[in-house]
Amino acid sequence: MTESAKKDLNNYVKIDEKKSLENNDFFTPQATDRDSENRNTMSNVTGKRLDSSVFDYSDTSITKEHKEAAQEILRFFDDRQGVPYDLAKEELKQNFKLEDVPELDHTKTIWYKFTKDEKLGQQKQGWRYDYIDGKKVKIPHISFSADLDYLDDMINRFIKKVKEYKLLDQIEKD
Repeated sequence: MTESAKKDLNNYVKIDEKKSLENNDFFTPQATDRDSENRNTMSNVTGKRLDSSVFDYSDTSITKEHKEAAQEILRFFDDRQGVPYDLAKEELKQNFKLEDVPELDHTKTIWYKFTKDEKLGQQKQGWRYDYIDGKKVKIPHISFSADLDYLDDMINRFIKKVKEYKLLDQIEKD
């Protein structure tokens, strides 16, 4: 490499303030490069830190877990051909916990108020996403089980509670 080319390289490809890439060296991202606060990856034009990090796809950095995650993502999109991209993208973000979406607090629901003292087998089987007051939430899908005669008695107890709390009056007003 000529001295002129080295000078040009020093002006554009900085990996830190004191060292530049030379000859056929490749920049190897460090773990801290993925952390935006400590990122050493700089723009070769502005010299400012880049907003997004580059994943190191070299053989030495890709773990078994990385490969499994990539395979899962490929399967995910194979299984959802024809699903609009934005919907699939949202589901994938949820699956990999890239976005923290709060779950609807079941203890603040009418269902809970009526069933908390019942002898029901209840289980969350999953959830759906929806918006409440403009905020995204996970709404649990709850299954329950009991003997049919118990369920009949439970419904009768519910009817008594509705009358006791005068909920029918509130429903008719709404």
